[in-house]
Amino acid sequence: MCTWNTNSQKIVPWVVRWFLQHFGFPPENIQMGSSRVFYRAEEHRKLELDRSIVLEQQNLENWLYDMINQDPNSLPNPEEYYEELSRAVHRANVFKLDSQNAHTARQLLEDFIEARIDPERMPSCKLRSTLGRNNN
Repeated sequence: MCTWNTNSQKIVPWVVRWFLQHFGFPPENIQMGSSRVFYRAEEHRKLELDRSIVLEQQNLENWLYDMINQDPNSLPNPEEYYEELSRAVHRANVFKLDSQNAHTARQLLEDFIEARIDPERMPSCKLRSTLGRNNN
């Protein structure tokens, strides 16, 4: 159920029509009253899922922003920073987040990993890393 402000009743039908078309809800599952819109459980589940995905992406974007703006060298244990950065990058990959913060975090993590790899093994690791990224 969605409650609309009764002062904006003139735009409500247009908003609801756009909303129904945008989300692909069948009109027979929607009932419009003078100040409320009623919809069935199936539509409610889809709206809740979409909302939770958007909120998770926003939280993840904030997390990545906080991580890339920290200086790991100023921390007492930089290893913990990179572990958390790794978790944040993994979560961004799960959500297929394609933002500037996500790219920057991925690059920071990749630079950290490359700095720890033995220079003799670097070419084979770069090839594996590139192949693994294309498969996702």
